[in-house]
Amino acid sequence: MRVTTTVAALAALLCPTLAGAADSPLAPLAFLAGHCWTTDIDGGRETDTHCYEWMHGGQQLRDRHVVRGDKPDYLGETVYAWNGERKRVEFRYWNSLGGQSDGYLEVAADGTLKFLDDRYVGPDGVAYVFASEMTRPAEGEYRILTRYREGDAWKDMWTRHFRRAAAVPALTGSGHTGGGQPPPGGGAATMHSG
Repeated sequence: MRVTTTVAALAALLCPTLAGAADSPLAPLAFLAGHCWTTDIDGGRETDTHCYEWMHGGQQLRDRHVVRGDKPDYLGETVYAWNGERKRVEFRYWNSLGGQSDGYLEVAADGTLKFLDDRYVGPDGVAYVFASEMTRPAEGEYRILTRYREGDAWKDMWTRHFRRAAAVPALTGSGHTGGGQPPPGGGAATMHSG
């Protein structure tokens, strides 16, 4: 019993809970936690829903999402975590196509969340680079502007407006059996919008 208590105390000292602290590196993302957020895509023919939850006592934030419409569900999951060596919040995204991406978060002086250097690699080995900006136009809402890099130029891909969902939808799906490329602009920088 004493060993367990000592180990727990040591762990608390070495890894304080980030989620509860206003000065936590993950604090800019805290408004997302414990909620699901939804947007319509393609004139309402599809919806993209993201549900966020703290992991490991607030050490990481998980985003699970599903895009639903007339095709098989497209699923993705992102984990955001503080990288103590690099002194930044980083993320890794996986999707039901078999692709993954990695990137990092910066917070601008005006509070805009910038998801940068989001390098998505599909199962076919083709890589894409994205960057996104998240703003909060009102309580219970956020807006994502996503760009992709083509050569040396950045091009706008889309802007999506998410609203906090009143009910928590089921995020399981039938999987996606499409090709090796993400949906247009898919990748973590898009906040995993398919």
